[in-house]
Amino acid sequence: MNWGGIRQESAESIWRCAAPKKGNFFAWLLIKGRIKVRVVLLRQNIVDDERCPFGCKERETTEHFALNCGRTIQILALLGINLTSCEKLTNIFDTARERCPPQKKKAWTLVITAALWSTWFARNRNVFDDVDIPVHIVAKQCIDTCKLWTLRAKHREKASIQHWLADWTVQFPYSVCFCFSSRCYLSL
Repeated sequence: MNWGGIRQESAESIWRCAAPKKGNFFAWLLIKGRIKVRVVLLRQNIVDDERCPFGCKERETTEHFALNCGRTIQILALLGINLTSCEKLTNIFDTARERCPPQKKKAWTLVITAALWSTWFARNRNVFDDVDIPVHIVAKQCIDTCKLWTLRAKHREKASIQHWLADWTVQFPYSVCFCFSSRCYLSL
């Protein structure tokens, strides 16, 4: 949580979040810039190109993935999340929470972790399986992830998550079927 006596601002909110440990660990690696984006993979001689897999034609850095990628911005916009004013990754969990409505603040870390986790999962499906998951399906996966992670939350955080979920049901009036094994997507 600290390095050389310097405490990481977001550490407490990340590690106290109701997300499972793999979600917390992902969020921690994200703000540390340690997720395996293409810039890192190029440096390790695993890939030949460092451009974003979603066609942004920009270098895929951790900041690009979380803050600047058009695909991530679209997914977050469907969820009513706007990170365009964040300049640094560390601001995602602290500074961005301050702009959140009061009834939603308690669940901010869980919601943003679930959103970026789902986006990262879709990105990996694109990179490794050549499957392009539609934006609204990724947003629906985020909602399902939040519902699942809600079971781990404390009472105040559950109430806050319910405010998020109530807003999302208004934004997603259709039903979505998503099947990984047959790679079929159906949106009604």
